[in-house]
Amino acid sequence: PFPSPPLSRSRRQSRARAEAARREAAGHTTAVETLRARLEAVRQALERLDAQRQQLRLRAGRLDQ
Repeated sequence: PFPSPPLSRSRRQSRARAEAARREAAGHTTAVETLRARLEAVRQALERLDAQRQQLRLRAGRLDQ
């Protein structure tokens, strides 16, 4: 039995995509999906902080007057 030839890059990528789709269908998230979710949570937290900062700046402006 000969060793199987190394897979081409596109063959490897499509196989990896198929594997990721299978895992996702089974309810397992990939590392990329986990990172995307974390990034989205951070982005939302930054938006909330920015809104709070603007409110504080408005209040501080009123105190100055």
